[in-house]
Amino acid sequence: MEKPSKTWLRIFKITGITVLTVVFLLSIFVSFFLKGIINNRLKKEINDTFGDFYTLSFENSYTSLSWNGFNIEFEKVEFETDTANKFMMMRYPAVFFKTNSFKIDNINISNLFFDSVIDLKKVAIDKPELLFFIPEKENLTENNSEESGENTIKNIQVANFELSDGNASFVFNRNLADTLYAGKNVNLKMEDLMVDLNSTENIIKTSKVEQVAFSLNEILLSPKDSDYDYRIGGINFNYRDELLQCFGVEITAKRDPYKMTLESQYRKTIFNISLDTLNYQSGNFKELKDLSSIKGSALHLVNLNLDLVRNKSIPLDETQYKELFHKSLLNISIPVEIDSVYLKNGSIDYKIHSDKELQPGNLMLTQLNATIVNLYTEKSKRDVVTASFKGVFMEDAPFTFQAKLPLNDPNNHTYNGHIGAMKLTSLNPLIANLTRVKLAEGQINRLDFEGRGNQLKNWGTMRSDFEGLKLKVTDSQNNERWLQSGLGNLIARKKNRGSGDNLTDSVEYVFERPPYKDHLTLYAGGLIEGFALSILPKSVYNLVMSQ
Repeated sequence: MEKPSKTWLRIFKITGITVLTVVFLLSIFVSFFLKGIINNRLKKEINDTFGDFYTLSFENSYTSLSWNGFNIEFEKVEFETDTANKFMMMRYPAVFFKTNSFKIDNINISNLFFDSVIDLKKVAIDKPELLFFIPEKENLTENNSEESGENTIKNIQVANFELSDGNASFVFNRNLADTLYAGKNVNLKMEDLMVDLNSTENIIKTSKVEQVAFSLNEILLSPKDSDYDYRIGGINFNYRDELLQCFGVEITAKRDPYKMTLESQYRKTIFNISLDTLNYQSGNFKELKDLSSIKGSALHLVNLNLDLVRNKSIPLDETQYKELFHKSLLNISIPVEIDSVYLKNGSIDYKIHSDKELQPGNLMLTQLNATIVNLYTEKSKRDVVTASFKGVFMEDAPFTFQAKLPLNDPNNHTYNGHIGAMKLTSLNPLIANLTRVKLAEGQINRLDFEGRGNQLKNWGTMRSDFEGLKLKVTDSQNNERWLQSGLGNLIARKKNRGSGDNLTDSVEYVFERPPYKDHLTLYAGGLIEGFALSILPKSVYNLVMSQ
């Protein structure tokens, strides 16, 4: 084989040295010049768009080039917002955070230089301490002399955004004592995020995203002007799967509920609520984000416990008209389309105080299960909302209740139900401290009812099977009034066991609610009246209820 000539060897050497020199010079250019050019261009674009509204400070930064982009890593970062700039606050969120690691991978160089678009493959923030500032709405609607110019950056595109193991809080109007929300173990992932910076609307409203998944724990909301503290053990949200989960939810009155009932001009319900699990399977989270509709296939509530307190001594606001439940549903400003709501193992403890009584009346429903279907408010889809409940009444008797609420005819509705075997004395916590009548002995074998109603009236039929009834009439100190008790037992029916066909006698009742009382009052008032008429002649019932 013929050896290469010296000329070719010289050419190879020169070419090799040239290539190595070019590579060396490119390395120097990339290391000392191009990274600086890109970094400066990026800073200029951000500064021209946001000005001094956002400030990023850090102890160290590292930049590098890859085959398809520019990478930046910051250490010991502080990110701040100028909340005095009301004009910018109208469009951009006020965010503060500290973190030891803030990475941006693969900034697209051509898009940055030629299209004024910040196109990122990945943003990663590790263990940040986050604070979101909530401004007063009136401050954001004031006229501002600044005019909106065209942003240098047209939009920001992020293929993947990751925030891991952070802590977050929201504060209102710089008042750190009024923490609206605080949470731990914040994890957030977003895919294909696009932020339109040329829009004049708030970017949270105009941004687009293909996937959002976040989780956080130990959430506390404690608004200064609210009567309640809000706690959530954990939240999981997945935009793509249309799933929201909450665990360990508590809404707690900040003061003694009874005292709180005395603090308002008009009667209101004070409550404590706890909920083990909430699962909401949405039909379209995007429409909910845009506030265009509420769509869901199922809402599951597990171990929902309601402790409610009211005070009859405080007057009702008689100027406020209370709509029926399904009529109120139609008044929601955006369409609602929820297939089913399920309640498993709930409870209601409802106390009604009065300054004329030593103890409150007390309604107790336990082991409560419910299904509510057909919550469709759009005219073309309206159907009959069916609400079915079953559980234990006054910790003694099984019960069922079903209401049919036609959304195409919202002024009308029907209902039916039953109460199983129970001791009559189990009713005393409910009626004894409100009617001056105490049930001393007796047994309910079964009570069935059904009825229909319109906006204000309830017409019903009750068939009650009871025996061994003995009652007491009491004074305001719950002492027995012997004469009235004796007369009452002479007048009252001792039993209602039915005739030869074994059917108990039924009573008809009519109850009319004042327009300033709610839908539940329409049902409860009718049922109380029906039961009272089952055991007392109507004239005696009217006398007792007027005391």
